[in-house]
Amino acid sequence: MPSKSSLNLSKTTRSNLMKAKSIEREYFFALKALFQQFNDDAIQVLKEGRALSSDSRALEISPYDLNYIAEGLIVLENTKILRYIPKIINEYIPQAYGKGSTFADSWLLKAGVSMTVGPEGIWDQKVVTLLRTKNLTNLKGITEEMNKGIVQSLSKGIIDGEGFPELAQRISEKVESIGITRAEVLARTEVQEAANLAAKTRYEQAGIEYAQWLTAKDDRVSEQDRPRDGIVFELAKGIDEGFLDGQGYRKNTDKPATIPPSHPRCRCAIIPKSEEQVRDMGLI
Repeated sequence: MPSKSSLNLSKTTRSNLMKAKSIEREYFFALKALFQQFNDDAIQVLKEGRALSSDSRALEISPYDLNYIAEGLIVLENTKILRYIPKIINEYIPQAYGKGSTFADSWLLKAGVSMTVGPEGIWDQKVVTLLRTKNLTNLKGITEEMNKGIVQSLSKGIIDGEGFPELAQRISEKVESIGITRAEVLARTEVQEAANLAAKTRYEQAGIEYAQWLTAKDDRVSEQDRPRDGIVFELAKGIDEGFLDGQGYRKNTDKPATIPPSHPRCRCAIIPKSEEQVRDMGLI
């Protein structure tokens, strides 16, 4: 059986292949700040939503106007989060894409390929635009789901006769469990996607036909990615359709992948392999 090429990479390098951890962290912190401000303002809306009607029957039903609160949350979603998200995306996604391009260029040189296309080519700009749109759409989905969760939770709390402190806690819990938690997953995953798409784009620009999958090679690597480490595949087809025979790899039909990230928080990356390198490995 042909053997995988030996890569002497340190644990530190493996754990941060794209060198994009700092971008992931800063992207998340920027998003987290928006959600934290939203939380404070949402609690203020809860205060304002206390029923002021002089109709005693309304007060007997609930001291809170849930419709007012729900409408207020939508306003906050647009003015406190969605209004600022495009600027944040425009700051960090191009940075992540640049990291991927730099990563790709360094490995292309190791493969004996010198790039002549600049990192701001027309195709790169198209990919970054698509990534920006995807990030914005996903974040809109997170905020909508968060607001829906808050309203449902408040409705239950109001029916159960909870007071202001308990209802405010319900808001904070949903902001944390839906908004902030999912924003962190998105930031880490989308930064890696931008970097890996940049790398793939550079390889294609350089005429590279093969790539090799790398994992962080630690105990946090997912079950589906663990057997992919070191596997060489046809770049155009992706790993589960284009892997080369003779490497002991079986196609993953349950959780198939093309290039990283293959799942949320995936830290994998791909490096280029020239035809000569693949032939020396006995794979073609």
